[in-house]
Amino acid sequence: MKKIVLSLILLLAAAACQKTQTETTTASTELVKKEASAILKVIAGEGIVRGVSIGDSATKVSKNEVLDKITDQNEANILGFTHDTEALETVDVFYKKDIAADTINAISVDVYPNNKADATKYLAELTAYFDAKYGKNTNQIWKISAKQNLTLRDASQNKMVLINIDIK
Repeated sequence: MKKIVLSLILLLAAAACQKTQTETTTASTELVKKEASAILKVIAGEGIVRGVSIGDSATKVSKNEVLDKITDQNEANILGFTHDTEALETVDVFYKKDIAADTINAISVDVYPNNKADATKYLAELTAYFDAKYGKNTNQIWKISAKQNLTLRDASQNKMVLINIDIK
């Protein structure tokens, strides 16, 4: 009887430890999601950027993108979208399309942080994100495939603070 009770106690203790470990893992995942900047939350996702990859259907991207549209019908080869964060920082996403094939053939993202310190922080965060997703970069360039590269750069000039991401 003692063996059964002892076994039952050990089994319950093991189950409690496993539940605590699962709760901790879930909590840390949620913490990472909450602590990612608003900028990374806009850019990150499946695909290369925002769930979109080179070669995706432009019609599908236009239909599924939830950011505010900023291009009009006069710009037939570009789908442009924008988002302003709560901190009034702007992310503009441009999908260049092959009109004949109705596919995305390049992506450009412009991030407008409020100041140089934020730009430095976002560059580090984006570098870590793309390193984790595509492997270690070489001079802020990641090889996505045999024909595609992602380039991240600080494109700030004078008083304008700008981070640019190009995928071609």
